[in-house]
Amino acid sequence: MRSFSSYPQFLKTLNEALDHFEYERATTLCDEFVAMLRESRSLPSDKVSADIVKTLRRKRAFREMCRVADALIESGLNAPNVQRQYIQALIEEGAIAASLAMARALEPELQKGGPDNAFDLGEVQGLIGRAYKQWYIQSGNVDFLRSSLKAYEAVYLRSPEENLWHGINSVALCARAKRDTVKVSTKINVQKVAGEIRDRVKKMEAAGKAEYWDLATATEACVALELPDEAISWAEKYVSSADADAFELASTLRQLKEVWQLDTTSSPGSLLLPLLEARLLKRNGSQLSVPANLMSAKPGSTPSGLEKVFGTDSYNTIQWYKRGLERCAGVARIENLNGQGIGTGFLIRGGDLKSDWGDEYLLLTNYHVLNVAGMSGALSPDRAIVKFHAMDQASKDGYQIAAILDSSDANTFDFTLARLSPPISLPKPLPISTNIPDPTGNRRLYAIGHPLGGELSFSLQDNLLLDFLEPRLHYRTPTDRGSSGSPIFDDTWNLVALHHAGDKQLQRLHGQGYYEANEGIWVTSIKRYLNRSGSASADFFAPASSQPLSFQSQPPPTSIAAARQEVPNAQRQQTNATITDLHLADASTEIDSTTFSVPLQISVRIGKIQ
Repeated sequence: MRSFSSYPQFLKTLNEALDHFEYERATTLCDEFVAMLRESRSLPSDKVSADIVKTLRRKRAFREMCRVADALIESGLNAPNVQRQYIQALIEEGAIAASLAMARALEPELQKGGPDNAFDLGEVQGLIGRAYKQWYIQSGNVDFLRSSLKAYEAVYLRSPEENLWHGINSVALCARAKRDTVKVSTKINVQKVAGEIRDRVKKMEAAGKAEYWDLATATEACVALELPDEAISWAEKYVSSADADAFELASTLRQLKEVWQLDTTSSPGSLLLPLLEARLLKRNGSQLSVPANLMSAKPGSTPSGLEKVFGTDSYNTIQWYKRGLERCAGVARIENLNGQGIGTGFLIRGGDLKSDWGDEYLLLTNYHVLNVAGMSGALSPDRAIVKFHAMDQASKDGYQIAAILDSSDANTFDFTLARLSPPISLPKPLPISTNIPDPTGNRRLYAIGHPLGGELSFSLQDNLLLDFLEPRLHYRTPTDRGSSGSPIFDDTWNLVALHHAGDKQLQRLHGQGYYEANEGIWVTSIKRYLNRSGSASADFFAPASSQPLSFQSQPPPTSIAAARQEVPNAQRQQTNATITDLHLADASTEIDSTTFSVPLQISVRIGKIQ
C-alpha cells in the first residue's frame, strides 16, 4: 500500500521525511512514486514535478533525484526545469559524460523556443560549463578548462546583468588559468568583470532584491578583487540566509576550495572556509568531511579583529568550529601491522574515568577493534599501531599498546581502555558532558574519526540524536567502517559517547519497530562500569537499562543474547568470533545486510557494524 494517494501528497510526505532525515523512508517513497508514475494515466503538473526534484536536491539526495527525474521524463514530462535538474544531479553523482550528453541534446531544443526558453537555456549552458569545470579539476586537462570558460562566458556576455553566476564562474576560471599558466581565449577582464558583478549585487541588495546566491556571487567577486574584509562581510550575510541549505553551502565551499584554491593557512581562506564549514556542520542535513590538515590553523590562532569583522554571532561560530578542530588532536587511527586502518580511538584523561589513573592519558576504543587476546576478529595489543594524524608530536611509527587496563565485550559496553607506549598527553583534557542525553528539541551530535580507514574527518549528515536508554544512544550521524571507536560530541564539543555500531534496521530503544540509525555507548555508563564494586561481571548493569547489539534473526526478531543461551558453552567462543569477524571486514568489502549461520544452525542477520 502506498504512503500517499496523490502527487501533491507525495511531495508533502517527501518533504516531511527529508526534514526528519529519514532517508530510508524517502527512498521508499521515491520507489512508490516511480511505480505510481508507471501505473497511472495522470501525471503531476510541471510545477509539482520541478518541486519534487528541487526538494531532493535541497538535501543532496542526488541518487533519488536521478531516479525520480528519469521516471518523470520516461512518463513524458519533459519540462526543461526537470531536465536541467536531472543534469545537475548527474554531475553531482559523477556521471559527467552522461550529463554533458543530456545537456548537449537539450540545448538545441531550448534554442528553438526563443525568448521563452532563454532562462532555461542559460542554465543548461551553465551546467555544461560546470561539467567541464569538474573534469578539469579531476584531470587537469587544459582543454576542459577552455571548454568550461567558453560555456560560461557565452552566457554572461549575452546578458551580463541577468547571468551573474555565469560571470563569476568566468572570472574564477580566468584567474585559475592564470595561476595554472594556461593560455585561454577570453573577453573577460577579471578585475573589471568582478567589480561590475560586485556593484550589481550591491544595487540589488539596496533595493531588497538580492537572493542568497547573489550574496555568494558577491563573496567570490571580492575574492577576485582581493578585498578579504568585504568578502567575509558578504559571506556572513550568505550563510545567515535561511534559504542557503546544504546543497548551496557545499557548492560554494567546493568553488572556493577547488577553483579559487583557498585554504586555511592564509587570508581570506583562513576566515571564509571556517565560517562556511561551521555553518554547514550546524545545518540540518549537512554533509561535510573536514580533513585533519585544517589543524594547520592552530587552535587559539584566531586573527585579531575577527569579532569586529564578523560580529559576535559569526565570531562565535568560528570559535565553535575551532573548538571542533582542537578535538581532532586526540583522535587516532588504529592500524594493523600492514598499515591498514581498522578502527578509531581517542585519548581521554584516565582520572576523568577512574581516579586511580590520575593525569595519565589513555586510549579508549571498541572491544571489537582491540582486545587483550585479539578475539572475535579484533587486533591484539602486539598487532596494533596507534597513529594521531593531527598531533604534531606523533612519531611516524605511531604508538604501541603497553597494556589493556579494562574492557567490556561487544554485547555489553563494547570498550577497551589501553595504555600507550611511549606515554602521550594533550594540551588539555577532553571535556566529558555531564548532561543526560535528551533527544527532544532536535539535538545534534558530531563524530570525529577515520571512516573507511582514511584521513581524520568530521563526517556527518542528518546528525540528530534519536533516542537514549542507558547505556545506549541512537543517532543519525552517519559513519563508515573504520569509524568504530570514534568519539561522539554534543553541540558544545563535549564528549557524549563511544561510537560502535550502525544498522539500516536498528531496533528502536523505545517502542516497536526499526529505523536506520547508529548506536553509541554513553561515556558515563562506561565510567560507572569502571568504578563498579563487588562483582566484576560485565552484566552488572540492570538488563532493563540496556539491550544487546542490533543483531536480528529472521523471523522473528531476537537478540544474540537470547541465541547464546541455546548454544553450549564450548561453542560460544566460536559463535562470537564468527559474528564479530564481520565487524572488521576489509575496507574493500561492502557489508550492508548479510545472513549467515552460526553453530547449531542458528540463523542470524547482522547489520552494518563500523
